[in-house]
Amino acid sequence: MSRLRCPEISRLPRSTKVASVQWRNQTPGSLDPFFTLQVYKSDLLIDPNHPAAPLKKAVFPSIRRDDLGIKMMPLGLLLREERQFPAIPVLSWRERVEMAQEAGITCNPRLNTPNIRNSKFKPGEQLYPMHDYNNVLLPSHKITPCSPVLGLMLKKTQRRVPMSLHVATSKVRMGQFRHQRKHLETRLRAAINLIVTKGAYFDREAGKIGINMDDGGRKWAMQGWAYMFYPTTQLYHKPYSELIDLLRLLLMNLNRKAIELENKWLNDSLMKEERSRQDQSSTRHNSDNLKHGNKDAPVDRDLLSKMRLVNLQKAHSRQADLAAATAASRGFSLASTFSTAKSTSKHQAKHIDNAQAAESDDRQASEEGTAEDFPSKILAGKSPAVWKEEVVSGLSLLIEPPSPESRTR
Repeated sequence: MSRLRCPEISRLPRSTKVASVQWRNQTPGSLDPFFTLQVYKSDLLIDPNHPAAPLKKAVFPSIRRDDLGIKMMPLGLLLREERQFPAIPVLSWRERVEMAQEAGITCNPRLNTPNIRNSKFKPGEQLYPMHDYNNVLLPSHKITPCSPVLGLMLKKTQRRVPMSLHVATSKVRMGQFRHQRKHLETRLRAAINLIVTKGAYFDREAGKIGINMDDGGRKWAMQGWAYMFYPTTQLYHKPYSELIDLLRLLLMNLNRKAIELENKWLNDSLMKEERSRQDQSSTRHNSDNLKHGNKDAPVDRDLLSKMRLVNLQKAHSRQADLAAATAASRGFSLASTFSTAKSTSKHQAKHIDNAQAAESDDRQASEEGTAEDFPSKILAGKSPAVWKEEVVSGLSLLIEPPSPESRTR
């Protein structure tokens, strides 16, 4: 009988917290986004409102090594597909934000991580509901048992850690024989199960696998994320001690990056919710004050300025429309009025020029000589002496008495 390579895992203690990892029915959509760089439309995704929907695939955590490669992606970014039986529902991002608010998590404008002081979460932990319906809901294609069997099954499922894990098989990387590829997948799942349920690690001083029950749990399997493994033939003959040590290192780094991304998305969503709530409250308060005529109540100045600007724009548009309509109705009459006024102004200007010329001639005559030498245009070309003689002769005709002959007649 050959000696076992890892005899320390032949008799393991019973798990106190987590019983096993739940692999089945944890992937609600198609895994095509793992193998393409295309950014799909939000209508094709499981969660169209996920904040990572418009992002490129390079943003998500991934590691590529000669012996093993791993990629991660949120479950909400998987593609919808038709199934014979519906999959277990996944928490949408909107539901996660609402649950975070109920748990006491608030936004932090100064950092990329939300404030968890008033919640039960610890720093560096995934902000995910501890008892979500993902690991409690029974598969829909099975017959739902009645109580008390239903209660026992629910208790068992509560001790399981859901994990969406898949292995991308390839003959080039994993060998041409099917049993080799299947053996690699079995070893990967067994090592991850030991890490999650038993807290297995590699004790370098003792040179064997150690067990720490307090180190297991959900922190090794990110909830709401899908894992895609790319193993090679180098893992085929690697002992479990080295495989567990490698998987712990890779999963720790990947999960830390995923938590940083989730915290940033959650903080941004909480800040957006807070801004929308403040805008709605201020708008409602200002509208109430304006409606009831409360002049003493504080009113948002930005809102008033916007209202004034809108009213001013409306008044300008009404004036422009009225002017255009008036001009169109008047038509030719407006142009004829302008031409008449123009000709009248020219005629008046001509008379004014003539009067100014005559006045300048009189002024020049008074300065250089007598009026007899230079008769002005106002005296009709006659000198003052001629005008005097004509006036005297006219008066004499009026004053001269009639002769006696004219009386007898």
